[in-house]
Order: sequence, then structure tokens, then C-alpha cells
Amino acid sequence: MINPVTNTQGVSPINTKYAEHVVKNIYPEIKHDYFNESPNIYDKKYISGITRGVAELKQEEFVNEKARRFSYMKTMYSVCPEAFEPISRNEASTPEGSWLTVISGKRPMGQFSVDSLYNPDLHALCELPDICCKIFPKENNDFLYIVVVYRNDSPLGEQRANRFI
Repeated sequence: MINPVTNTQGVSPINTKYAEHVVKNIYPEIKHDYFNESPNIYDKKYISGITRGVAELKQEEFVNEKARRFSYMKTMYSVCPEAFEPISRNEASTPEGSWLTVISGKRPMGQFSVDSLYNPDLHALCELPDICCKIFPKENNDFLYIVVVYRNDSPLGEQRANRFI
């Protein structure tokens, strides 16, 4: 069993150009060897450098996109309702639909995958109040990470996230 990592509540935005710092901010237990590797094809969309440890964030692709996504997420964010309502299967059938139904207060937990730990949506989600993410690598796949996103202001959020894992 792979041990997931939970982002700390209230992950603060990092004002840096260094790619290593943003990943350690949301995934502090990541193995140091990860940063000795060359960026994979998916990472290269967001960072540039010989290794992930010395890579820098791309301004438009990561920094500006994360700011846009965070702004959008803040407008969609809702406080936790007293009771969740059923959602349609189509509402959560995409990565965005999955996290959107959680941050908008429609359900306590969702899951999606990212092909890079530099995905701007992942970093923006981790900065929202009362939203937590458990991140773990997909077994037998070097490129995918499973993200379980849940409401920290609902007892059902973490309970369902732990049950999912």
C-alpha cells in the first residue's frame, strides 16, 4: 500500500520561481530522488530545467495559469452545507467536475488524477480554505498521481477520503 500524503490545511501560496519548492509545499514527504530526475514530458509543460531540483516554473504555463484557476475556484467555492445532495454521474465525470463538486459544496469527497505534480489545478486547490488533498502515485505508473480532494469542514470528507484509500 502506498502511503498518501495530505496537504496541510491552509497551504500558503509560494512566491518563488523554483519548481522544487512548490511541490514540497503540497507534498512534503516526496522522495528526494524525484528532484534528481529529469522532468518528464508532462512536467515540461510547467517547468524548465535539466532536473526537477534545479528547474524553474514557467511564468505563463504555471504561475499565471495557477492564478487564473485559483481565482475561478474562489468564485465557485462554497461553505460546507449541512447535508449533501445527490449529484449526477456526468457532473463528476471529468477531473474538473470531480473537484468542482467538492469545492462547491455538492459532495464531501472526490478524486481525480494528474500527470504532473506541477499541475496548476492541484496547487490552486491546496490553497482553498477547508479543502484538503491526499496525493499518492498511481501504482505501476510513473506519470500519474491520484488526488483525493475532500472537505475538511465536513466529518464525511476525511472519513470518505480515508475509506477510498
